[in-house]
Amino acid sequence: MDTPPPLPRPGPSAWGWLIATYIASGFPLGLVRAVPSAYLTDRGVPQTELGLLALLELPYILKFAWAPLVDRFGSRRAWIVSSLAVLAGATALLPSLPAAGSVSAGLAVLLFGMAVVSATQDIAVDARAVEAFPVAASGHVSAARVNAARVGYLLAGSALVALAGSWAWGDVFAVAAGLLAVLALVATRLPHAPRRPVPTESFLAPLARLLARPGFAAVAAFLFLFKLGDNALGEMTTPFLKAKLEAGGAGWGNDTLGVARLPGIAASIVGAALGGWFTVRRGIVAGIVVLGGLQAASNLVYAGAALSPTPLWTWSAVLVEPFCGGLGMAPYGAVMLRSCSSRSPGADFAALTTFMALSRLAAGAASGYGAEAFGRPLYFALTAAVALPAFAFLPAVRRWLATPPDAVPAR
Repeated sequence: MDTPPPLPRPGPSAWGWLIATYIASGFPLGLVRAVPSAYLTDRGVPQTELGLLALLELPYILKFAWAPLVDRFGSRRAWIVSSLAVLAGATALLPSLPAAGSVSAGLAVLLFGMAVVSATQDIAVDARAVEAFPVAASGHVSAARVNAARVGYLLAGSALVALAGSWAWGDVFAVAAGLLAVLALVATRLPHAPRRPVPTESFLAPLARLLARPGFAAVAAFLFLFKLGDNALGEMTTPFLKAKLEAGGAGWGNDTLGVARLPGIAASIVGAALGGWFTVRRGIVAGIVVLGGLQAASNLVYAGAALSPTPLWTWSAVLVEPFCGGLGMAPYGAVMLRSCSSRSPGADFAALTTFMALSRLAAGAASGYGAEAFGRPLYFALTAAVALPAFAFLPAVRRWLATPPDAVPAR
């Protein structure tokens, strides 16, 4: 077996670049996923068309199909810089395309193209994280990447939308394009991480090699199920918080919801950092059991809030659930990081995140029907139970992690 030499202990600059690249990855993600809904709502686009924005999730699900290209051609830095530059230009074009009352074909194509470019940048950023850090640091890397991406997402999904409250959307998009251009300029200084030469193999070889690993189906099921409860809950929290008290909601206005978003995100960041520390100290499997259990149980706080939407219950839910979700994200991300071969880290990580994206899409699509059928209190409690089947695959995950990914021969 051709095992790559161990990586040196990463210094502060390595962690700084990890955070910078994931902020640069999270910002366009928020720009593609969160901003269009607010922008098009202001343009009078009906809800039927706004629902189609869910199709922008497809490139993030299907990015494994072109991930081998990112592994085989060009440097990680070149892919990241060029992606950010293209996104800057596309963002500057957004307000020039018709959007009054309906989404024009040109705008739809541009938004979908931005999602493809953003997903491509994700491939390069994830691959570089695998290459730049040793396996022993996977828990801390997982926490840092999640938190940095959330900061980038928040800059777009919250800050830009808030800016649109007093600025014209054209000016907001100009600011976003400028920020992307600055990120591209910063990325030109990105140091190259140690990279193993890509062997001569077929385009589908990375995917075939991943599928050939014993236990892949069980690990894929685990990746799909572990966050399913969180995803099923997440889509229904805002409708609950904004619903009137007489309708069984918390009765919050947009101002309260906006204020609550910041401590909620802060709680998730703290949770991810603590989860990374626990995962490194106690191991990935222990992290899955302990932190994953807390992640599932935290959904019950929302069930309590739905039963009794007092300020104490509601604020507890807003803070406890994202904190525990951050805890669970650390071992979950570490499983994916540890699963990537040094021969094709970008392709492997992209394929594994497909199951995370599918979980988000499936749970989100069904969540409204579930809340309507069972009522919010019971539905929120059921989302805690939805996460439990993932633990049945824990023995398979343990065996999977015990076998180095480079042990599978190239095809």
